[in-house]
Amino acid sequence: MWYESLIVSLFCLSCLSVEGKKQSNPMEGLWKRVAELLQNKHFAKYAVDYDRRPLIKLTNDLNGPRMRLIHWSTVAAIQRIPHSDENLAVDALESIDTYGIHTCEIFMVSHRWLRPRLDSSQSHPDSLDNVKAHAINEFTKWRQEWIKSKYGFSPEIFYWIDFCCIDQHDLTSAIPLLPLWVACCERFLRIETPDYSERAWCRLEPLLSYVFQFADHHT
Repeated sequence: MWYESLIVSLFCLSCLSVEGKKQSNPMEGLWKRVAELLQNKHFAKYAVDYDRRPLIKLTNDLNGPRMRLIHWSTVAAIQRIPHSDENLAVDALESIDTYGIHTCEIFMVSHRWLRPRLDSSQSHPDSLDNVKAHAINEFTKWRQEWIKSKYGFSPEIFYWIDFCCIDQHDLTSAIPLLPLWVACCERFLRIETPDYSERAWCRLEPLLSYVFQFADHHT
């Protein structure tokens, strides 16, 4: 199945590469390193286990931004999706090691921004009444209750959300890593809105996630 992952990953990378060139992206070295990693037929084999730390380490070692995640308790406490400037996202590897891999789950959150603006600094992914944050918190409650009833423990859930896990002032260095960060997430949470499928990347995210979702999950 590695070749399916490769095809989809390279397709995503080519789409992102075009976007990067439009922005006069100076990160040619990072694009090259990402492409080389995706073309390695052993790359997908690192995802056969629920432990995504080897993938995260490989991605971090490409000398781009380190992967960051936001813990479920943070979103539950503030009842909104925070901006990256608030520095509430945590280092992925350090946080997983803190809680222990056997209790952690990593969800990539795929969504369409609800308040886009021509001035990207004014854009926000959620509504004024924080409907997405509410949906994520409700999902967290359901997921933890379900895992506890079936496996006897409450998981430590981490979310990868672009708005808080990517430096919103340095998107250029993050764009090449997007396919890898999808692969680094053990699971996938799609928040559908009426216009979700209108954006090309929203169509690619579920596809890319699917080909990496063949791990032997512990939950």
